[in-house]
Amino acid sequence: VQEIAEKLGGIKLEGICEADEVYVNSGDKGVKDDDPRRRGLSVKGRGTYDSDRPPVLTLVRRSDGMTEFVVLRDMSRAVEEIRSRASEDCEIISDKYPAYDRLDSIGMNHMRINHSERYADGDVHVNRCENRHSFLRSFLSKFRGVSKRYLQGYLSFLALLINRPIGWFSTLLSLTMPR
Repeated sequence: VQEIAEKLGGIKLEGICEADEVYVNSGDKGVKDDDPRRRGLSVKGRGTYDSDRPPVLTLVRRSDGMTEFVVLRDMSRAVEEIRSRASEDCEIISDKYPAYDRLDSIGMNHMRINHSERYADGDVHVNRCENRHSFLRSFLSKFRGVSKRYLQGYLSFLALLINRPIGWFSTLLSLTMPR
């Protein structure tokens, strides 16, 4: 199911879109190791794929709420991931995290909200991304830990559930049935 959800592909960023990141505890669940019983991660804050706290880039198209989650090794690839999905008319709204600074230098329309001052300034906010992050955390908690190797599959399935809340099952069936 996860592989099929991944094959559906991502979204095209058009019009006004939001970009934000969230960090997910996700280790090597299910992998035999010398230390068989290492308890959950207690690391808080930002991390990387190698530190078992991979960043997840959340992209939301405001016109219709279509969502995509992208698991990154670290946030240095965030701008390339956004640029590869963005149309020429795309306007990205993000927070002031420095990883998004390069969006300006590559010529993308980019507005920022400084969360240390406020969370919204009129239409400049990433509240839809924050909303998707709450769905993401709730969705992943059901599995009581997810291997980082399979995290993208789980998140692609969650994006399918968000993007096609009524027809997700028939979409999966149509992709698995022979023609």
